[in-house]
Amino acid sequence: MGSLCLGSACQHTLTPLVAQGETQRVLVLIAERDPVGSFDGLETTLTNNFAQLTGIQASYHRIANLAALRNTVLDTRRTGGPLAGLILAFHGKSNKLHLGSGPNLHQRNLSSACEGIGEALLPGAPVILYSCLTGEGDDNLAADLATTLDRPIIAPSHFWLMQTAVPPAQRIAELHLDAAGRLTVDANKFALYYKNRMDSGKDRHLIAPHSMHTLCLQDGFHRRPSRFRPLFQRFRPNSSRIVH
Repeated sequence: MGSLCLGSACQHTLTPLVAQGETQRVLVLIAERDPVGSFDGLETTLTNNFAQLTGIQASYHRIANLAALRNTVLDTRRTGGPLAGLILAFHGKSNKLHLGSGPNLHQRNLSSACEGIGEALLPGAPVILYSCLTGEGDDNLAADLATTLDRPIIAPSHFWLMQTAVPPAQRIAELHLDAAGRLTVDANKFALYYKNRMDSGKDRHLIAPHSMHTLCLQDGFHRRPSRFRPLFQRFRPNSSRIVH
């Protein structure tokens, strides 16, 4: 995330979340109910990615419902202090996260369901959603979540799918640290691929990291440069998109 400014002429210096050399604690919550296997091996994928960064200490939990999501965030904050980042990996739509059993996290229950979560994050700590469509359009869960938590949100504007043909040990989530040392997604390294569905003739979307380009092409996915667009959108607490 190169800048938090909304205008190209704006000059804004990012404030580091933690002092140089200190450890950033990141919490990763992943859907326990995942019938299509979108998050198979995600812990391994993220661990491999974090190993390439400096000073990241991540903990992982599989979550089955809304209460578990909130309680895990609050318990982690109580035992280790405020977090420098939160990653949520659940199936989603533009207005909700599918959490498994019980109520989902949606635009109508954000305030009550997320009570205390914002305070569990350091000021400016990002929340990254690996959840399809949660950043789609102007009225979406990501924008409302940014305002509710008073923290920046990074979310996909269309479908996010991990390439299942690539073994988990070889996948990379393309997370990196910005100029201020904040965790973010390197959107420039993600590419959009299309493949005709054999049974319907319609295009299907596949989001794959830059590191998988060769494997994806070998696997039958074809690059269409004219239809490339950024996968992840960034939102700040007033619900506006972050331009960088």
